[in-house]
Amino acid sequence: MLSKGSEPFPAENDFLSFITSNGGIRNAGTGGSYQDYWFSIHPSLLSEALPRLAAFFHSPLFTPTLTSREIHAVDSENKRNLQNDGRRIFQLGRSLSKDGHPWKKFGTGNFKSLTEAARRKFEQEGVDWKGEEDSGDGGPVGRETRRRLVEWWKQQYCAGRMSLAVIGKESVDELTALVVPLFSKIENRGFEPRPSLKEEPWGDSEKGTIVFVQTVKDYHSFNITFLLPDQSRNFATQPAQIVAHFVGHEGPGSVCSYLKKKGWLVDISAFPSRRNREVPAFTVEGRLTKEGYLHYQEVVLTIFNYLSLLRDTPSPLPAYHFDEIKKMSSVSYQFREKSQPHTYASTLGYELLEPYPPEWVLSGSTLIREWDENLFRSVLASLLPEKCRIMIMAKHHQPAVIGENPDWQAEKWYGTGYVVRKLDQDFIGNANQPNANGELHLPAPNPYIPEDLSVEKKDISEPAKIPTCVRQTDYSSLWYKKDDQFWVPKAHVKVDIKSPMAYCTARQAVLTRLLTDLLEDDLSEVTYDAELAGLDYAVNNYRGGLLVSVNGYNDKLGALLDTILERLKSLIIKPDRLQVMAEQLDREYRNFYIRQPSLLCDHYTACLLMPIVWMPEDKLIETPFITPEDIERHKTDLLSKVYLEVLVTGNINREHAQRIVESVEHRLDARALTPLERPQVRSLLLPPGSNLVLKREVTDPKELNSSITFYCQFGDIADARLRPVLELIVHTIREPAFSQLRTVEQLGTPSRRLLDTLPGAVGRIHTRRVREQEGWSGDQTSRAYQESTRRDLTLLGTHQIGVLRLPAKRKRCCGCPSVDAADHPRRFRPIRAPIVPVSEEALHSRCIPPT
Repeated sequence: MLSKGSEPFPAENDFLSFITSNGGIRNAGTGGSYQDYWFSIHPSLLSEALPRLAAFFHSPLFTPTLTSREIHAVDSENKRNLQNDGRRIFQLGRSLSKDGHPWKKFGTGNFKSLTEAARRKFEQEGVDWKGEEDSGDGGPVGRETRRRLVEWWKQQYCAGRMSLAVIGKESVDELTALVVPLFSKIENRGFEPRPSLKEEPWGDSEKGTIVFVQTVKDYHSFNITFLLPDQSRNFATQPAQIVAHFVGHEGPGSVCSYLKKKGWLVDISAFPSRRNREVPAFTVEGRLTKEGYLHYQEVVLTIFNYLSLLRDTPSPLPAYHFDEIKKMSSVSYQFREKSQPHTYASTLGYELLEPYPPEWVLSGSTLIREWDENLFRSVLASLLPEKCRIMIMAKHHQPAVIGENPDWQAEKWYGTGYVVRKLDQDFIGNANQPNANGELHLPAPNPYIPEDLSVEKKDISEPAKIPTCVRQTDYSSLWYKKDDQFWVPKAHVKVDIKSPMAYCTARQAVLTRLLTDLLEDDLSEVTYDAELAGLDYAVNNYRGGLLVSVNGYNDKLGALLDTILERLKSLIIKPDRLQVMAEQLDREYRNFYIRQPSLLCDHYTACLLMPIVWMPEDKLIETPFITPEDIERHKTDLLSKVYLEVLVTGNINREHAQRIVESVEHRLDARALTPLERPQVRSLLLPPGSNLVLKREVTDPKELNSSITFYCQFGDIADARLRPVLELIVHTIREPAFSQLRTVEQLGTPSRRLLDTLPGAVGRIHTRRVREQEGWSGDQTSRAYQESTRRDLTLLGTHQIGVLRLPAKRKRCCGCPSVDAADHPRRFRPIRAPIVPVSEEALHSRCIPPT
């Protein structure tokens, strides 16, 4: 509402139109105790954009007709998330707060919650308000809701509660002179500048409880939450974050390592709440195997055993624990990479709300400056079983876990099924015992902490724009680019192991995926220290083979890559871990279609345009028949004959990059694929005049949303004229699409308009979420909007084209969906993948007849 019309700029779409038509972006977000508004635009237009932003807060219009439409738009957005397990569980946690506490309220909103007060008022007064809901302003209920909205704005929006961060090319004095007159118009109503929740959301009846939760998707997980004392003043020591470091550790002796060996755990994380002015809390959560779910009490007791181990460790803790944490926080702050201006501005806006000294605003949340063992132990003293809430999530709860005939209840807003019980006193007693598990111990010193952070900086006339091929053989090619612009001690290495054995059949696709999952599982203990030391890695499978990537501080980057490749070659497939990985993969395939229809539309569109796509149902047939011997044989076949494409960038010289490639070749020790054997990802070429429709029904019977994807294939991606023309079209219709579909039609989630690039082809896709209403279907909505888009484009004159500024876009590499095209080594190949023509008959086998 605030962004849709103000006294100086009354048009509903003025701000959105101004930002998007000038190549900018904007958004807003709402949390439990804050709202965030941001935009990014060309520096020369900052002085025109800031008055529009400031007007949100000093003179919004709250147009009556817009208020009514926004209520329906919020309701539509809420319906989009009704089957989202994350939101359902989060709201359940809030709804189980004690009566009267603000945290118990609905966290987002729908038509019922937004109009409830108005409807109740008229019912009490005996006013007949029904029959006028469809009037422009929503009738009596809409007008009363608008009055309450304006009243709430006056009670909550105050200059003293706001923070502002502006990033521009101008000097600080010039930015100050620009900003102060505009934002001084916002009234300071003298409210408490940093309001927070003073009272805990749980009483005695809410503490020491266990909640069994029914999920939409089929998975098992747990969540343990503890309330903490206010941590806002502990920014220099961050004791809760240090406790999380120990509890969430994945190395030898950790909770994670022990539970994985038992076959009960998939992953685990521990973290304190991010925003101190909401509910200060400490959370431990993770995904369980089916056996882990059946042994959930032992899983939870293991976590409390580790907390007892921390409490009972003699004071002081060995100094290296804090020294490593402090050093890595300092190194991370010193060499953190630049973010997008709008991301940095939003981060600074948040930081300005925290009680940091002015000189610590930029570093307050990043640097851990001091060690305070008393504060550390005070946090541990709050992590007791009688003070926590445990949640156990599953789609189908077993009687062995929850008992016979449980009394299921339904959460008010999402309808989530749950059962609440008090923790057994014997369980609490066992959880409070000293640790007796000899396999749990504190982490050893981290061998990956970087020591050499030097940078070899040279004077250059101009930075290189792209990597170049500096080494090529029948076995491999090396693409290399030295960091000649940022001069930080970091590097990126990507190794594309091409093999035609990765995806020829559905069985091979499953075997390749399980191989990567088992490799990452086997590496987790070894590589967790590397991740703590600022190194990161990934092993992904795709249609063309395996992609191994490592990045971070270059000092010990090579050692990490060597470790990964050695484990890949020597990996021993353990039957118990294969069972765990296969169970998770089977569950992932079964849950695939229980997702938002817009995501499924994108999936089906990509499938129609690729020659070979193995669907989840194809892979599900194979998962029960995979044995350790199958994966061993597949690994041997996959790696016996390959072609390597390596990309090295960053603080690594050319000679070192060549040694890396030689080391990769030596460790894999494979034969070389011939040029014709190297896999290429191709896209299908639609016949001229194609008019094909694919329709699918969502599998979730409770899903209220539909989606439409409209794809037009225009031609060769290498056409230098075609690409900017399509970018211009997309740019032109993006803002009208958003305003029409979200604000006017109240479809909730904005339409997505983008260019989709497949190997060799470029097309335009738009994906929209629609509500199926009586007498107005998604097909009708699509046709009507397409006609209006055609009319808009015919009115686009030459004089308008001359002033449009196109935003920079990052394009996805469809050949390897998990990797951004900007980071993919194939991006720099001079040979483009060919387009494969497809017949009408082949497409009709996937689609219904043309309409």
